[in-house]
Amino acid sequence: MLRALLRLSPIDWGVVLYLLPFGVATLVTARAGLADPLVLTPLLSLGGYLLLAWYFRTRASRGRLLETLYHLLVIPALAFTYFRLREIVPMVNGSSADPGLAALDLWLFGGHASVWLERWASRGTVEFFAFFYQLYMVLGAGFILGEIFFDRDRERQARFGLGILLVLGAHVLYLLVPARGPLVHLLPLFQGPLPGGPLHRLVVHSQEHGGPLFDAFPSLHTAVTVFLLLHVWRSFPAWRWPLAGTTVCILISTVFLRYHYLIDLLAGLLLAAVTFWGGAWLLRAYGRWQAAAGLHLPPW
Repeated sequence: MLRALLRLSPIDWGVVLYLLPFGVATLVTARAGLADPLVLTPLLSLGGYLLLAWYFRTRASRGRLLETLYHLLVIPALAFTYFRLREIVPMVNGSSADPGLAALDLWLFGGHASVWLERWASRGTVEFFAFFYQLYMVLGAGFILGEIFFDRDRERQARFGLGILLVLGAHVLYLLVPARGPLVHLLPLFQGPLPGGPLHRLVVHSQEHGGPLFDAFPSLHTAVTVFLLLHVWRSFPAWRWPLAGTTVCILISTVFLRYHYLIDLLAGLLLAAVTFWGGAWLLRAYGRWQAAAGLHLPPW
């Protein structure tokens, strides 16, 4: 049984750890049980992914095309559940963590950074930070697709895949700490809406119609971007400083545009560090377990 389970890759188990908590949480809280689409979405995604992953991992010969399709399969497996989080989170946990997060910011920093930064809000500064806030999506997708299609270093590819998947696994914390962020909770403290232009309107639209809504803690903008920076710092030295500057702007944008408390950013920084080094350790340990079971499979 152990040998059979070890045929799956660490990334496959990462998908399990991402989807299973959402499946269990929705099953426990949904009145309709398995008939509820919010229950079926993570469970069917998980079942379908595992079947196809098992098919690939047990094949004697694996062509490049099949391998690429297997790697790409992670994206829809997670995306179907991610885009239902705005419905899943309030169904599982209808409370709000905003008062606690805001109080923690006051205790640690003596004020609210997003309120303090409002003095520099103009059409130009709002558009500048809106560009970097939205750039996060392009940057993350670019790195993920780049690793899948172009990286021939299988160890580095698997290390990146497992690490970024562990970062995204923090979405499950939205069930425990659902929060809308300063934009909603601190609304009475702001002098008015941000004076943005088309880029800011694009950010607002994407957040209102595509985002999970209850996703303030931890800041995945921070965690993912810092993880990418650590990955580049170790593997692609030529891109270190350009990405470092971009990372700083993205982190500031999350507070300037009123989506995150400072405590969210600190949690994101910690998450990036833990998953970057912890993911590499898990990958090496899993390889040793596979070797001990007589399995010599590609890491992903």
